[in-house]
Amino acid sequence: MKRNFGSRALEIRGNVDNVSPTLVEGWIAEFIDETPAGGREVSLVVDGHVLETVLADVKRPDLSREFSGDERCGFLIPLSEATRQRFGGRPFGVVDSETGYSLPMPDLVLPSHERLLLDIGDTLIYFSHHPTASGIQRVVTELSRVLHRKRSSSFQLVAGHPDGSGFREVPWRKWESLLDALVANPEDVRGIACELMEYAFDRSRRRVSPRAATLLALGSPWISSEYVSSMLEFRSRGARILGLVYDLIPVRAPEAFDYGTKQRFERVLYAFALGCDHVAAISEYSRQDFERFCRENGITPPPTSAIRLASGLMSIGIPDEAPPWGEYVPLVSTIEGRKGHRLALDVWRRLVDELGPERVPQLVFVGRPGWRSRELFEDLAAAVYLNGKVSVLTKLDDPGLASLYRNALFTIYPSTYEGWGLPVGESVATGTPVIASDATSIPEVAGDYVRYFPSGDRDAFYTAVKCWIDDRNELARWKERIRGYQPDTWEAVCGRLLSEVDRLTGTGRPVNAPDLPTALEAQFTLIHHSEVSDDFVSVSWHQEFLNATPILGQNASSSREVLGALCIRGEGALIPQRGRLLRLGESASIRFQTSVDIFDLYLAVEVATSEAQQVEVATSEAQQTDGSVGVVLLRVDGDVTPVNAWVEGKHVVKAHCRSKAAQTTAITVEVLSGPQTSASVVGVVLRSMVALSEDDTQSRWRIVERSVGVV
Repeated sequence: MKRNFGSRALEIRGNVDNVSPTLVEGWIAEFIDETPAGGREVSLVVDGHVLETVLADVKRPDLSREFSGDERCGFLIPLSEATRQRFGGRPFGVVDSETGYSLPMPDLVLPSHERLLLDIGDTLIYFSHHPTASGIQRVVTELSRVLHRKRSSSFQLVAGHPDGSGFREVPWRKWESLLDALVANPEDVRGIACELMEYAFDRSRRRVSPRAATLLALGSPWISSEYVSSMLEFRSRGARILGLVYDLIPVRAPEAFDYGTKQRFERVLYAFALGCDHVAAISEYSRQDFERFCRENGITPPPTSAIRLASGLMSIGIPDEAPPWGEYVPLVSTIEGRKGHRLALDVWRRLVDELGPERVPQLVFVGRPGWRSRELFEDLAAAVYLNGKVSVLTKLDDPGLASLYRNALFTIYPSTYEGWGLPVGESVATGTPVIASDATSIPEVAGDYVRYFPSGDRDAFYTAVKCWIDDRNELARWKERIRGYQPDTWEAVCGRLLSEVDRLTGTGRPVNAPDLPTALEAQFTLIHHSEVSDDFVSVSWHQEFLNATPILGQNASSSREVLGALCIRGEGALIPQRGRLLRLGESASIRFQTSVDIFDLYLAVEVATSEAQQVEVATSEAQQTDGSVGVVLLRVDGDVTPVNAWVEGKHVVKAHCRSKAAQTTAITVEVLSGPQTSASVVGVVLRSMVALSEDDTQSRWRIVERSVGVV
């Protein structure tokens, strides 16, 4: 829009860039003699009514490529839940408030009440350390593109904070800049991810509402110890959860991972089993394996499905430039024990010995070093990389990977355990034959278009590789054969995912109170683990609880943590390794079902004090040496005999319960200050709970033997 401004010509330009369930994003600027300036007001208009007016003063450095000048010309128009309920599905406009100029925009309508949330928090953490995508991150990035195209008006990106403080929105435009960099400028990926993390994990920003929302947990949430608490708390407030299972390798093959990873992974599996409305898997094998895990642990599996994956390189053009080798055979995967690198190295050593190095193609390991790969690299170095016949590429962007596949003689994939086997599909999709093991889900990827050998069979693997090196006519027949392969697209994968999402809309599993078996102690803590060593993190007074629960001394476990997280709701912050902190005046609701009518509920609690700006839990030993530790009144009420207990240091509060079997028991725990409460007292930490039937004398004797103070 142009108009005269004295002797100068003024032009207003702008655009609506994106619409999410909570925001309308765009920019507007006035240009006087081609010099831009921001700071204009824009209004959201529906059916002639102005719903919201904001100032366009958000910094937009991405526009500096189009014009130079004031970058503060972006706007973010919030969309309230009331607006979505009343006007969802209707066309809208964004206009300059002064002139009435209507900004150009796609043919969009206001988002409806139902929202689809994709959590990318763990993916941002990954990309802050790595400039290229691994298998899981490739799935998240590709599906995010398709979800945004298919459900733009209801689709929203969120990031779950690593400290368990909830989910916050991430604007699509910021995420799209990272997606673009993955293809065009990998060197910028880490910087963009760090900038996004600073914004996404800003705890001063408002958390996303769980109302009328379906949360997609499609990444690797086990990298955060507190994710489970955020996810279950989000569902307790009305959201539906769809989790994606890739594999169960840390549980089925724990020797391939550090203990901390196994702990966090197991915690997520229990949370998916007990708290998800639907669990999708990337293969039929993984789906069945997840259901086996549920049954092995006495859990009725939630509804499940297999969505199958696509080739991760379908959205990228294939460059013509060949890698700088002669004939070569790549093995594309993270470099770790189960992937078969050791087997491939042994086979190549035998090939060089029997055929001579001049007849053997280069073996190329493509992927970043993973868990326990040091020994392999030490052997490679000792063998001088088989005198140059083995190469390792730890950083390769997607265009480079596509070129590597296309120009290879063939590829190999001798993995012993996979949830899918993405490199198999990528290789066949680019026209390059594959020799792969027949382990787990790998045959699901490309069916009869792959030459298989029995998993772990060294001689069979050697025979298959030698055949394709010696008999080029046979290799040519395989190349011709795989031309008939029709890989799934990411659009098809997304369609299968959305069909499960649509079945959940307005339904989902009821948020029932979980079953609490008698004499099983549920924890309100999260067990942390050191990433530096295989030893538990040392926390002086807390060391005894890292291996045993405080009331009965049972083995601490992920299943107990998830059960505790499912039972407790309401106020209070989760303090890792300590429990749920209820400050003075706060309360929490504990809900569960038992198999008996009459029982006693025991709650392990500790007084929390504030010292040196740290929340610390006072021990009875500390009280003996420091008289400043105060006491606090803990009120336990609900479907129990009311309890008012003055708590001092560590204690177990006992409440007598009478309820009908298989019906919900609801208990309110409230922390109140009193005349004896010290000024240093912050509140009370709930550590664990256990329900004991009236005739369970053995467990009661166990409490006595452990010298647990019961009030």
